[in-house]
Amino acid sequence: MSEGNDTHQNESFVALCRHFWNFVSFDFGLCNAPATADPELLTWQQISDEFYQYAFEIPEQWVQTGGVSPDSFTYVSEAPQPPSCVQSDNTMKMDFLVQPVGNGMPDIEGATPVTDAELPTWVKTHESNEGGDLPGASKSIYIQGSDYEYSLYLLCSPEWMIYCEVVINHILESFHTLP
Repeated sequence: MSEGNDTHQNESFVALCRHFWNFVSFDFGLCNAPATADPELLTWQQISDEFYQYAFEIPEQWVQTGGVSPDSFTYVSEAPQPPSCVQSDNTMKMDFLVQPVGNGMPDIEGATPVTDAELPTWVKTHESNEGGDLPGASKSIYIQGSDYEYSLYLLCSPEWMIYCEVVINHILESFHTLP
């Protein structure tokens, strides 16, 4: 087995262990500090995967809450709180999905094409998240690569709209495909 495969397996194992620990320790964990909505204080981390050929940046403070595979995951701006803690209403959430080209294009009716993007990109704004898990506005972003299609769904609480626009613009500017 090659060293690259060992590293990938080790990283996958560590991610799975963290996910399991977070699951079993959630009810007795400490309360998390609330996230800041100041766009001036943002630092960035890169999310990438060579197999699915993508790379982009999200805020470094974000926490992965769902999915342990590189083709489908969820990040939130604030870690979920244990039940005994006060839940913040100031949140941003991002769901990400990769699928092969031709697996069915998302509904882009009413979406706006992003003309200065490296790849064909559409953004669709939804004014409210009725019936969803968080109140607020959301945006669906669809990016078409040569081999894969990338879908991002970003949900933002009303109090964080300026923060959300900064984050969404940075994600779009930093998104690129890998060879």
